[in-house]
Amino acid sequence: MSEPSMESTTALRSACDGCISCLNELVNIHLVSDPPDRLIEPTDLDYILRLRKALHHVKAITGWTLDTDVMHVMAPEIREALDQIDRVWEEAAHDLELDDIVHNQWLKTVRLRAKAHRGTLSAYVHPSPQRLLLRKEDGGLLPGDDRRYYLILLDLLFHVTFRYAISLAYLSRRLGDSQLSPTTSVVQRLGALVASVTAARL
Repeated sequence: MSEPSMESTTALRSACDGCISCLNELVNIHLVSDPPDRLIEPTDLDYILRLRKALHHVKAITGWTLDTDVMHVMAPEIREALDQIDRVWEEAAHDLELDDIVHNQWLKTVRLRAKAHRGTLSAYVHPSPQRLLLRKEDGGLLPGDDRRYYLILLDLLFHVTFRYAISLAYLSRRLGDSQLSPTTSVVQRLGALVASVTAARL
């Protein structure tokens, strides 16, 4: 691996670590917004339970050390977290609160990207014997291009982090808290991470 390529790989992995840090911050925000010791009420809406479920998968995502083997154990957790978040967004599809939090064009873009992410995740969650003979960045077990691997991982981590942040902002609004500054701060950090990677032309 050439020196510029090694530098870009290091930068990409650092950006992935940044996403994990944002996820940990979001977990703390979630625990404050909806404390786990609060008893579930019959009147609690479905999205509250969905986000509690997503919380467990997000915590699992943050529990792994990032390397070029982690995708096979992290991908199922990312997929399950996104499954729960998808349900929340379906419920909120016609809710003006969600439109107020994130611009409609962003919502369309995120939903379009979600289809591509599902294909990527499936390669790691349900690999065929033939796929396991491929390189790691393609869902297999063979050594490959570390830079491309971390680029894929960063895309997935950014996606789940952004969507979890928006979901928590929605939760906060629905629970009567109009202050979105904690989640806004995380989204701004995410934007800075992506900008830094883009600026480096990785």
